[in-house]
Amino acid sequence: MRSFVYLLAAAVLAAGAASAIGQTTTTYQGRLLSSGQPYTGSADVRFTLFSPSNVAVLGPVESFNVSVVGGTFTTDVNLGDLVTGPGFTLEVAVRTPAGSGTFETLTPRQPVTATPLAANTRGLRVTASGDLGVKNTAPERPIHVGSPNAASEAFLRFSSRAAATLAGRTWDIGVPGMETLPLTNAAYNFVINDVGSGRDPLTNPMFTVQYGTGRVGINTPNPASTLQVNGEARANTLRADTEARAATVVATSQVQTPAVVFGDATTQTTAFRMTRWQFSLPIGPMQAGASTQWTAGIPGSTPLTGTETIIVNWIGPPPNGLLLNAAGGQVGSTSVMLGFYSSANFDYGSRSFTVTIIR
Repeated sequence: MRSFVYLLAAAVLAAGAASAIGQTTTTYQGRLLSSGQPYTGSADVRFTLFSPSNVAVLGPVESFNVSVVGGTFTTDVNLGDLVTGPGFTLEVAVRTPAGSGTFETLTPRQPVTATPLAANTRGLRVTASGDLGVKNTAPERPIHVGSPNAASEAFLRFSSRAAATLAGRTWDIGVPGMETLPLTNAAYNFVINDVGSGRDPLTNPMFTVQYGTGRVGINTPNPASTLQVNGEARANTLRADTEARAATVVATSQVQTPAVVFGDATTQTTAFRMTRWQFSLPIGPMQAGASTQWTAGIPGSTPLTGTETIIVNWIGPPPNGLLLNAAGGQVGSTSVMLGFYSSANFDYGSRSFTVTIIR
């Protein structure tokens, strides 16, 4: 009966395929002795991977007909993406010559060291399908930064410098939830921020997409409308949608712009004023086929000239069966008339609207 021992070279689980992030095949190199003498011939080699808690998590994985010359052999072993930290060990068994006899387990097991961990180390995780997780052990996309299951931020940082004589510039993009801070709604927002501005990405970023609502804020961390700009905004063209849609209350304002395109495709190129306000109407019960009219006073009692565009929007979803079929006003009037039609017998209660007048 032969007695086998093996001596491992300095690069047992050496660089090679595993040195590239995402590759899980590792080159195993060792030295095999038979009765104290270097063995030459063929061998079958069997590998089993054990976790830090001494549980077999992979294998046996076998390499057949491995050439052994002067006691030295080299073969590849695929450890998958199971090695996620220190403490993993590799059990090796051999039989000689290849294809005959039984496998003899060699001791001790060998620790899986730095190179195989290249695919999963220091907060990185690469799955067998090639998805990369950064501070995420179960990535769901080709690149998945941060985890929804643990306190973490998900920020990407981009830096550049145009020339040695110029200052560099750095931008942060992502979700600013800090590991040391509670994950409030602000910490869930998606933000873009100029690091050099000194602004806090959590409380005062330059650009925000609000968590849960999708509202966009420019120079405001808590947008109250679909788009809120804290500062001057300019546009070559604005389009006024005449369809009934939910609207957010805004104050009466003065707007200057080169052109406005209305819902009927007409264009106004002169400066204009836009007045917008919110009100509620106690519409109450209506019979199917019935119509009703209501008036709403214009803020500031500015009379209509007949050249205005009047847009009425529901606040919240329009009630089923109630249609807004008219909006207008007489020249010289300081109120807007609204007409409603009911297609059902229903008590509509009080309903809220916004009215926008573009002059």
